[in-house]
Amino acid sequence: MKERLSVKLRAVVLVLASIFLVTSALAWQIQTIETGRLRGHYCSIAVDDSSRPHISYNDGWETSLKYATWTGSQWLITEVDNDGRVGKWTSIALDGSGHPHISYRETDGSNLKYARWTGSQWETSRIDSSPGVGYYTSIATDDSGRPHIAYHALTGRNLKYAFFTGSDWVVETVDSPGSVGLYSSLALQFGMTPYISHMEGSPLFNVKLAWQNGGGWEFERVDTLGELGWFTSIAIGSDGYPQIAYHGTDNEMRVARWNGSSWAIETIDVTAEVGGQTSIAVDSYGYAHVTYHDGNQDALKHTYWNGSAWNTELVDDAGTGTGYYNSLAIDKDNNLHIAYDGTQYDDSVYLYSELKYAKRGPTTGVEMELAGKRFSYRLFQNSPNPFSQWTKVRFHLARPGAASIKIYDIAGRQ
Repeated sequence: MKERLSVKLRAVVLVLASIFLVTSALAWQIQTIETGRLRGHYCSIAVDDSSRPHISYNDGWETSLKYATWTGSQWLITEVDNDGRVGKWTSIALDGSGHPHISYRETDGSNLKYARWTGSQWETSRIDSSPGVGYYTSIATDDSGRPHIAYHALTGRNLKYAFFTGSDWVVETVDSPGSVGLYSSLALQFGMTPYISHMEGSPLFNVKLAWQNGGGWEFERVDTLGELGWFTSIAIGSDGYPQIAYHGTDNEMRVARWNGSSWAIETIDVTAEVGGQTSIAVDSYGYAHVTYHDGNQDALKHTYWNGSAWNTELVDDAGTGTGYYNSLAIDKDNNLHIAYDGTQYDDSVYLYSELKYAKRGPTTGVEMELAGKRFSYRLFQNSPNPFSQWTKVRFHLARPGAASIKIYDIAGRQ
């Protein structure tokens, strides 16, 4: 059963129970955090339990690792590490106390470095000093607050993994030989088991997945249809199923979703000329959201699954290289947070770049009170963004039965 609703309305569906639905008309709220030489490159974002963003990024020409967080009234910017040329390929995660942990590359010496906030100060350390390590770092913290890091070793072209036991770092090679571990991305299933997506390079160019099983690792080629897999990004929802975003063969945007028995692979934006980083996150409904740079429009874009189809919108098209570096996080209320660079060119001549931040509310807001009836209910996001004149609601009863649908405006008038 479907009903088309004006987006100005608040819809209430009654089926021997009460279902309250409120459409969200929030547009993207965009801020510039810092402007300068190569600001915002290699950015990564995480959001705490108070929905406040924490961002790591490189401060121009690899001179330092920087960190920005929103205090509730202003941006607080800190230089975390300026010891040599550091700060490429940053990745940030928060522990249960909301303290940030950052992995990144030290160019001088080719080391994998790690920084953490203790609650009173920043501490930095070198985790792996093997030749050519620290590319494409990706960090996550487990339920005990311990960091796990995936990264690529250029020397040997291996996929590597480091984790903290509570007293020591353990470093291991996950996948080799051959050109593996490129554009690696790490997520923890159920807060513990590491899953790593990465590109298997020349001559294959496949999307590959590695995951820990007991004391060892298992592997699977996820997508082998063409030369693809640049800038993989992985997320795992509450169902434990991985979803991976990456560049397709013709620079289109693809997502591979595990459904419990096989991979469902879809091209989610065929019009884009995808370049640079991609980032995927899963909301509380299990729906994937993907951010990426579209070279055809010089814009940062957001594509998301609404339960039946993929929807695409522009986030920011101000500039000539906006969003080449980008990172997406979703908070507990399904608000979307994006850190990205706003790079400006004039006839291919570099001018400056900015660290930028965009936030918007969830695509839908649903609250339910159930009284024994089995049913499903979905509000579809309006398109184009922010809202068209109409939206639609899909409603389904598990068994045939009577249903009464009533619509009220914001003043409570039927």
